[in-house]
Amino acid sequence: MKNIKAILLVTIIITALIAAGCSGNDKLKESPEPRPGTVSLLLPYAETDALVQNDTQQKLIASFDDAAREQMFVVTHIFADGDAARQAAQLTETADAGTGVIVVVPVSGADLSEGLAAADKAGVPVIALHESIEGADTLSAVVAPDYKEAVTKLIDAAQTAHPDTGILFLNGGPQGDKTADAIGGYIGSDYRTMTAISSDWTFAGGRNETAQFIKGAGAIPSAVVAMNASMASGAARAIADAKLSDKVGLYALNPSGLNADMITSGKAAAVAVPDTDAEAKQAIALCAELIANKEVELNHLIPFLIIDTGTIEAYLNKPAAAETPATE
Repeated sequence: MKNIKAILLVTIIITALIAAGCSGNDKLKESPEPRPGTVSLLLPYAETDALVQNDTQQKLIASFDDAAREQMFVVTHIFADGDAARQAAQLTETADAGTGVIVVVPVSGADLSEGLAAADKAGVPVIALHESIEGADTLSAVVAPDYKEAVTKLIDAAQTAHPDTGILFLNGGPQGDKTADAIGGYIGSDYRTMTAISSDWTFAGGRNETAQFIKGAGAIPSAVVAMNASMASGAARAIADAKLSDKVGLYALNPSGLNADMITSGKAAAVAVPDTDAEAKQAIALCAELIANKEVELNHLIPFLIIDTGTIEAYLNKPAAAETPATE
């Protein structure tokens, strides 16, 4: 009889444990609650991509981790390896897994609508960093460079250094719409003579447009302002081929980071690059507000840095991202 009671007791205990285990598994299948103090940083490129080392992504990581450490946040880095579909899946998975805030630096052209919907359903705030996300009406905030202000700074620098004749402006490409209204305040002005030309956003486009303008304009421009490093490099080639390097200044906006050789070789007088420190600090400040369930403004524009021969050394010597207790 005692043996029967013991067997029954063991059976009851095992049954209870199995039931508890099944209940726990069912809960794991549900979307977990967001975890305060945790931030998932979704990045567009591979962790060891030679093209982005010590450039915008690496500087964003270093700045982001520094700012997160001050808030005692735990940051998880998730790399998309340049794959838009992969980043879309990562956003959905991260939202489903539960985190305090998701900060995403989007892969160009990525459709993140499904992941944004999953984050919204799970109650996880999402911040777009460095670039906005088209058609995303559930974003909590956008932190991005101020293109209009950058163009204004570059043109002012060109006019100050080269006040005598006009400026050739190479626009077009992905940043064309972002900079068009900034150009409008300069073209046609009595004291600022400018010509704007659309280019195909490549080295060849910048070279060909600049060469054709120099050949047919009848007046040599005092400066060329280009909207990315490829066009600027092409323009530099055309200027050198025309033996005008000592007469025409080159200024470039490069939202993808600094091509240091443009400054150190003397090809460009100045390059506007994103201020990754300011972007990261603003994003982390917003994370803190959102984790505290506070409302935040949607759009946050960050000025570009103007890098020239006087500032390039300090810019290049900023430490790259390193392993810290604040990251996973």
